Amino acid sequence: MLQVPPIFSSSRNSLYTRFTLNDWNAANVVNYVASDKARSSAERVRLDAVRLCREANDKTTRTQNDVGRRLGDRIGDIEYWKTEVRNETDQMITEIDALNRAKAALEKMIVDIEVPLHIAQECLYNREKRQGIDLVHDEVERALIKVSQSHFQLTYLDDVFCTAQ
Repeated sequence: MLQVPPIFSSSRNSLYTRFTLNDWNAANVVNYVASDKARSSAERVRLDAVRLCREANDKTTRTQNDVGRRLGDRIGDIEYWKTEVRNETDQMITEIDALNRAKAALEKMIVDIEVPLHIAQECLYNREKRQGIDLVHDEVERALIKVSQSHFQLTYLDDVFCTAQ
């Protein structure tokens, strides 16, 4: 005869380990609360990430605008100083031209004064040949000496201009 295995013996044992409907409902509520907390935490993380992205984007935009403004200011400053340098250069060129014209005029004056100077020096030399009471310091002698001194001053100026170049 065949024996039928007892099927209810394991059921009897599991009867003591089974949960009640209230246990199952409480476990589902715990799972629901845990998943709700996880969803809520994930939502907060997602919203924080979106907020941080917006803040980073806003900060980047503000920084780019600030840098653009400062670069514009710097370009304006550079243009201003370029203009100032050009103006100073033009003024220096004008002044150099004026000095060159003055130098040319002084050189011409020196050449023009050579003949009167030679005459004045010859007159002074001849006056030195006088004897006795005729050796007098008068206005004529002072004028001749003045002509000689002005020639030396012009010669000095010519030397200064020549060494400056």
